[in-house]
Amino acid sequence: MHFLLGGTMDLTLVSKTELEVAGCLRRLMRHRYILRSNNVQWFQRISDHRLQLQKVLDAFFLQLIVDESLGVSYISEADPDIEESLAFQISRKKRLGAYSTLLLIQLRHERLQFYLNPKENAVPMVSKEQLREYLKGFDTHQIEARFETAFKSALQSLRDLQVLSETKVESGNYEITAICDLLVPQDEIQSLRQKIQTYFSEDESSQLQEEGRT
Repeated sequence: MHFLLGGTMDLTLVSKTELEVAGCLRRLMRHRYILRSNNVQWFQRISDHRLQLQKVLDAFFLQLIVDESLGVSYISEADPDIEESLAFQISRKKRLGAYSTLLLIQLRHERLQFYLNPKENAVPMVSKEQLREYLKGFDTHQIEARFETAFKSALQSLRDLQVLSETKVESGNYEITAICDLLVPQDEIQSLRQKIQTYFSEDESSQLQEEGRT
């Protein structure tokens, strides 16, 4: 490293490549995913410097994934056995609530349908109102205010995960990003949707039976 006496760094000795590699590492450590659609410049830099980045990550037993087709880059655990021995995760896995999970599976379905049947939009889009309307069909809250609180929480969870990316601030319109593809594999979409339908159909049937006994 290019440090002077006293711990300060001599920036005249730092190359542009070194700065870019450092910038890539910081972003990869800070964010779970780097989306090309959100940050073309840094996604490209990660792709360009992937060999240097992997050399650094090797020391932490981590693997750099750059998926050019999806436009997503991220750090992944290299080996489950090593992770168990280290007993420390590089990032905490986020557990989604019921409403967030329902929305995620539906968004993955809509994203798939978009690419199977392309529309005028350049990317798969969804509105806040469409998501609210969909989730209303599974609403278990008797009070409207409680549903709104649960809905906002679920929406924010998916925004934090970058599953949804708002096109303009406060517009209420979102791009359904490629993160969906990573979280819900295509071959699992149908079975997950079927399980949801079955679960809520049985739940509704149980409620009707209970009402019939009263």
